[in-house]
Amino acid sequence: MYKYRELGSAGAGTYGAVMKCLDMTNGQSVAVKRLHDTMTGRRGAHDHRHCEMMVREICLLRALNDDHVVPLIEAFRHQGHVHMVFPLMRCNLYRYLELNNGALTVDATKKCVYQVLRGLDYVHSQNVVHRDIKPENILLSANGIIKICDFGVSRMFSKDRTLDLSTEMGTVWYQAPEMLMDSTNYDATVDIWSVGILFTELVNKMPLVAEDTITSQLYGITKILGCENCDLIVVDKYLRKHGHSLNLKASYTAMSQSYTASKTAMALRKVYTCWPIYLLEIVTYCLQFNPINRKNAAQLLDMKFFTAGTFLSRFNKEMKIKLKYDNARYQYTK
Repeated sequence: MYKYRELGSAGAGTYGAVMKCLDMTNGQSVAVKRLHDTMTGRRGAHDHRHCEMMVREICLLRALNDDHVVPLIEAFRHQGHVHMVFPLMRCNLYRYLELNNGALTVDATKKCVYQVLRGLDYVHSQNVVHRDIKPENILLSANGIIKICDFGVSRMFSKDRTLDLSTEMGTVWYQAPEMLMDSTNYDATVDIWSVGILFTELVNKMPLVAEDTITSQLYGITKILGCENCDLIVVDKYLRKHGHSLNLKASYTAMSQSYTASKTAMALRKVYTCWPIYLLEIVTYCLQFNPINRKNAAQLLDMKFFTAGTFLSRFNKEMKIKLKYDNARYQYTK
């Protein structure tokens, strides 16, 4: 820490604190994430998991390089702590929502999610699944450029096959149904579900379902999106194990796939009666219960919600200017 002078606290998390610091070598303001060093000292299951997350995040951030992924300037160990140094951002999206009375306009949402999807398109192209997309893990630069952060629970995956991944990841409100139902075979489509939930929160102040437990969350999703939106037998069997039931009639049989996008759209329309049609359409393709039916990030970026009108030409020019200013402000070497 000899080259960084502390200026104050910039926040705290489960595994450490974030400090606002001044880089004495170039005068740049940075955010230093100080983590408890579990590579030495006491050991335990919690410490082992923390250590894995810490190493994973450092390795992934060193490998990733995109305008919409927060850059890691350096990582080092000092006095029993591991430190990760990032450019100092303005705030996270959660705080930005608070400053805007909890919700954004449809146009502001479009600008935000467009950048998130561009970032995810890159991340997924590098065979990485984030697993915890939510407002707290999305940063805004000084000029309003979106940066995805917090890759501690992220994992590499194979495009040729699904991996056996842990389900105890991410935040329940934003978790895809396959994660809620303890499936360990999933891929990058879990991030697409999270984007769909992010849409609902940005426009309507609250996520589609916001329950305290995994089973209550799954039950709420199933009830809102309609009884035909999933393999009812599988979901009901899981819920019964945990004290819930969809009260299915004996005549119900398992469905071969998620019900159609048009029925998802109708279910969402009952909740979001005033949404524009293109917004409803894109969220529909994020919130498909069957992950096979979800569009990927590149496909979502090509939907009319973004392509209709002059949005892309205007906003891409705007982003180019903002990125130029950001690059001048955040001077660092990757």
